[in-house]
Formats: sequence, C-alpha cells, structure tokens
Amino acid sequence: MRDLLFRAKRTDNDELIEGNDEWIEGSYVHLNLGRHYIFTGKLDLTQHNYKGRIGFECFEVNPETVGQYTDVNDSNGTKIFEGDIIQYTYATNSDLTHIGYVAYSSGEFYIEDIISGEETFMSSLTDDDYTYKVIGNIYDIDGSAYWDWLNSCMFK
Repeated sequence: MRDLLFRAKRTDNDELIEGNDEWIEGSYVHLNLGRHYIFTGKLDLTQHNYKGRIGFECFEVNPETVGQYTDVNDSNGTKIFEGDIIQYTYATNSDLTHIGYVAYSSGEFYIEDIISGEETFMSSLTDDDYTYKVIGNIYDIDGSAYWDWLNSCMFK
C-alpha cells in the first residue's frame, strides 16, 4: 500500500516569510467544523499541554487548493500533484510540446491538454517515451495573466 500525500495552500499567509512556504505537504484532514488541515507529520513541541501530550505540526489550508500526489515525479525529480501544470514532449517528436494540467477521474490521474482537451493518463508518462516537467499549477495563475503565461511557455 502506498502512502497518500497531499499538498494545499496555507490560509495563514500573514505568517509567511519567503519562498514557497505558502504550500504545505502532508496528510489531509477535513473536520466536521468545516475546517481543512494538512498535518506535516513533524512534532510541534509548542503545542504540548499540561497532560504530557504533544502536538503535531498542522496548518489550516484552503480546501479548493488540495491536491493529491500522483506518485510520479517529473524528469527533474519534482513531485507531481493534482492541479500541477505539466509540459510534456514525446521523445520521438521533440518539436511537439504539450501543456496540460493534472486531474483525477475514474480511479486514475491524467493530464488534460490545455489546448486540445485530450487526456493522457499519468501511467503512460512513466515510461521513457516522454520527457515532462512541472511548470506551475492551476491555483497560482488566473485571468489574463494566464494567457500571457501560457504563451511564454509555448514559445520559449
């Protein structure tokens, strides 16, 4: 059995310092109170109480940004999560580059091509016929900036 790993954006952005601290990885928990958390699995000694219990580091997250790890890494070793935008090229035709986002349906992760809408299952990307890399995610790009960004990716 594989471990399930999730990623989401933290909601406590006022405490962020620098870098990619806005995203957090770990176990996803949705409480009945309507709150959503990622538990990192790290001990948090500041959360202990008088009964000798210790706490685990967790962060409240935006549920709209929760994505599951696909159990696949890109050509650079970066973990690929649901919601990531992937640039992928078939090895025998390096002139044809596709860009799509990772989604999940019917028990399998797939990449939906942004232009054609064609779906490529993640399992087919794990062979050596493709090179692929994470180039962004659907949560950090919006509006007209999206098309500017897409054009810059397509015509590098």
